Amino acid sequence: MHVGAGWPRPPGRPTNGLAIAALCCSIGQLILGPFAGIAAIVLGAISLKQFRVSGEDGHGMALAGLVLGIVGIILFVVLLVVVIALVNTYATNVNNFNGISPQPSN
Repeated sequence: MHVGAGWPRPPGRPTNGLAIAALCCSIGQLILGPFAGIAAIVLGAISLKQFRVSGEDGHGMALAGLVLGIVGIILFVVLLVVVIALVNTYATNVNNFNGISPQPSN
C-alpha cells in the first residue's frame, strides 16, 4: 500500500485574485513606475477589505502589495524632488558661470 493513499485531501482555500494582482503591480513598479504603485495600493486595500467577508487566502500578498506600493510611491516622490533640486542647482551654476546673475529685487 502506498503512503498517503486513501481519501483525497480537501481542497485548500482559494487565494484572493486582487491580492495576487496587488503584489504583481507592486513588483511591476520597477518597470511601470508610480502608475503600477497606485494600482498596487488600491488593489491591496480592496483585497484586505474582502478578506473579512470571503475567508480567502492571500492576506500576506495583499499586505505586501500595499506596503511595497506605498514605499514605491514615496521613493518616486523623493527621487523627483532630488532631480528637480539637481536641475535647479545646475541651472543656477551655469548662469553664474556665464556671468549672468539674477537681478536684485527692489
